Amino acid sequence: MRVKSTEPLVYRSALSAVLPLIDGHKAGSHPLVCQLLEGVFQLRPPQPRYATTWQVSKVVQYISSLGSNSNLSTKLLSYKLVGLLALTAPDRASGLQPVIYALDTFTLREFSLNSRN
Repeated sequence: MRVKSTEPLVYRSALSAVLPLIDGHKAGSHPLVCQLLEGVFQLRPPQPRYATTWQVSKVVQYISSLGSNSNLSTKLLSYKLVGLLALTAPDRASGLQPVIYALDTFTLREFSLNSRN
């Protein structure tokens, strides 16, 4: 089970709210608790939220290089559409699932988006 990096801070706040003062300190700001949390963050530093990212400028540059829609094949026009949708909904690739459900993987030179994630 993977622990979120903010979980220990939530527990510290909860303990401070319900426990009485310890040696004149709130439980969450007691020096021993602070040392413990510092050790936890050193042993398991926070991980990046996303394993991979893509550069928006490269996607925009590629989409711009495709030229006029009237000159594109249906497949390339579909890729262009999905790329533009991905730019307007950057929160999750799963939000694009209804649009690209029929595609196994779609690739535009500089980035790829696997629809199975």
